[in-house]
Amino acid sequence: MLEGRADVSGAGASARTMSVVELLADPSRANLAELNWRISLPVSAFLMALLAIPLSAVNPRLGRSINLILALLIYVVYNNMLSVVSAWIGQGRVPFAVGVWVVHAALAVVIVFLFWRRIRLPRRWLRRALSRPAAGTA
Repeated sequence: MLEGRADVSGAGASARTMSVVELLADPSRANLAELNWRISLPVSAFLMALLAIPLSAVNPRLGRSINLILALLIYVVYNNMLSVVSAWIGQGRVPFAVGVWVVHAALAVVIVFLFWRRIRLPRRWLRRALSRPAAGTA
């Protein structure tokens, strides 16, 4: 199976076989697209680990399924956007300096929102619970 990928000819196949130093030395579109993909893999692993933290909290009323579905949806959209941006860099539609961070920044904003929501919501519930009079005091 892996042999079929190595037999592909063209600029894309040679960019896949180059080291990072060689990709930086020859900044053609195909090389920059491959460099973007190589940078994206470790960054995406880090961001996905951060994403797991707020999504691991389970609301007993909703169950575990909603967070799993949300995580799967975020991963599919994020991974597809990484592929699209790498292709756009290879075609010259997006500059490398923008394409290398824009998708990661969008996911980082989503992660910050999910952390904020996880931290903020329990405080609201606590305030509501404390503001209600006790059942036996009235």
